[in-house]
Amino acid sequence: MESLWQKNWLSFADLLRDNLAIDECLDELLPRICGKTVTWYGTVEKIDLDNLAPVVYVALPAQQFDLNDGRTATIDGVSLPISDEARSAWTRVAEGDEIRFEAVMGPGQSPFPPVSVKTFRSCKTLITIRLSKGRLL
Repeated sequence: MESLWQKNWLSFADLLRDNLAIDECLDELLPRICGKTVTWYGTVEKIDLDNLAPVVYVALPAQQFDLNDGRTATIDGVSLPISDEARSAWTRVAEGDEIRFEAVMGPGQSPFPPVSVKTFRSCKTLITIRLSKGRLL
């Protein structure tokens, strides 16, 4: 059974925000989301169907995250890796188009988690959402 966050970006952002509020602890969240399919809506920002690593950049409604120590981070889109079998469908899409897409949380065979938070010495914080197998619906 699909959870609301799998069908709605804003619900996913709320789920992530709730988990980041606990000292950036994602330990409980990661097992719940890893390998799950999401179906979200967004706006195509850029399409790069390069032979080695096809990707579509999708703008999503901007969401701000308070990291509890005065730092904030904003997520306003995702970089969506495209599966080989889905590549031809993306040739019919243009920058600025509103789309519905499907992807898997987590990068397939990669050892990296589907969501991570990294704070740099500059005090800037990067929240990474890793998706794989992007498909246009």
